[in-house]
Amino acid sequence: MQLIFIPLWQQRFLDSFLLGFFSWLCYHPFEIIFPNTGEFNVAQYLLISWSIILAPTIWEILSVYDSWRARPLFELIVRIGIGWLLVLLGGLLILFFIKQVNFLSRLFTIYWFLCCLFLMYLYKYCLYYFLRLNRVKGQNAKRVLILGSNSDPRWAKNKFVFGAQEGFEFMGNYSPTSLALDKLPMLVKQYRIDEVWISLSITEAAYINEVQLHLRNLLVKLRWFPDRMAMELMLNPMQDFLGLPMVVLDEPSAIGRGRFIKSLFDKSFSFIALIFLSPLLLFLALLIKFDSKGPIFFIQPRLGLDGKIINVLKFRSMKLHEEFGIVTQASKEDQRVTRVGKYLRRYSLDELPQFINVLMGDMSVVGPRPHALKHNEEFSDMLEGYLLRHKVKPGITGWAQINGYRGETDTLDKLAKRLEFDMYYIANWSFWFDIRIVLTTAFMGWTSKNAY
Repeated sequence: MQLIFIPLWQQRFLDSFLLGFFSWLCYHPFEIIFPNTGEFNVAQYLLISWSIILAPTIWEILSVYDSWRARPLFELIVRIGIGWLLVLLGGLLILFFIKQVNFLSRLFTIYWFLCCLFLMYLYKYCLYYFLRLNRVKGQNAKRVLILGSNSDPRWAKNKFVFGAQEGFEFMGNYSPTSLALDKLPMLVKQYRIDEVWISLSITEAAYINEVQLHLRNLLVKLRWFPDRMAMELMLNPMQDFLGLPMVVLDEPSAIGRGRFIKSLFDKSFSFIALIFLSPLLLFLALLIKFDSKGPIFFIQPRLGLDGKIINVLKFRSMKLHEEFGIVTQASKEDQRVTRVGKYLRRYSLDELPQFINVLMGDMSVVGPRPHALKHNEEFSDMLEGYLLRHKVKPGITGWAQINGYRGETDTLDKLAKRLEFDMYYIANWSFWFDIRIVLTTAFMGWTSKNAY
């Protein structure tokens, strides 16, 4: 079946045209809603013209125009949003240098930015699902040849259920023993194969290399679906050590090349968050002070990166009390919780001062939540590998928390599930994963039935 292919220049031209149309479309309601903002001026024309020209280039750099077949829509949405924000910042910088930024209406700029972003999201969303609907109907399908069989139980389900939804037509499945490699190129040509999927263990690396060699003269896409053992090895960072390539087996992907990106995001996000949240933080501090005796902040030593002890900052949500060497987890209807503290804990507002911990370098915005030192000792005895979660900095929010595992860990099963989500985050860290967790927390993750 012939594949639908839209040249890159056409995609870029269409997006530029749509941005111009969206800008024109947004302006008329703006005139009605805000009639006294003045006429369109040179600064606004320059900003819109700059955006129409530059946005497709930025989106191309961010891989927005790549094929998103079988890839998550969320990641596409994030890339579009980041690209559009970069375009706006670049436009404002140019207007600043040519001394035109003072003539720009701040109200119009914010309205135009959000309006165009929403309409572009709507267009990309419709396009994404229109293509997906066509693929479900058998149109624009890609022919796939499979070599091997993955041991992961999700492989069979995802291959056939989701593969069909994304427009993949499976033409055959061969094991290394049932297909001679010298016949593979002929098979690919005969059935007009678009992609060859290799689903073999890393122990079959020699065979995988042979497949690459036999198909090197054919324009066919090769995909390897590694087994769990290979994935665990690949997620570890590679370094130059004694002049030789070396893989560090006990460091997650957030360490190494990703560490700078994560640290830059942590510091920038926390700095901006503290500025915008400062009125709220001051208000909460006054409420705590007038509600009960004691300090505004509660400082507790907890384990940080590589087991280093850090002092975690929180708004005090409990009455002053003695633990006598025993750290008791907060429970439902806990009598130690103050009136204000009840709401602070319910909506996770007591965690907001931890942005200061992030700026100090002790914590990250996203990561496994830190537990009390006494709890760490208990939990490490209960669960093997529990302390591996401290291979990264603890976070204000995390993958476990947005999946419902927050608050009291009163059963071993809850603790095991929290550890499972934490280890998944560590093994699969990426900048986009952090963005996803932050956005989910911002819109849905501040309240929970387990928060008390």
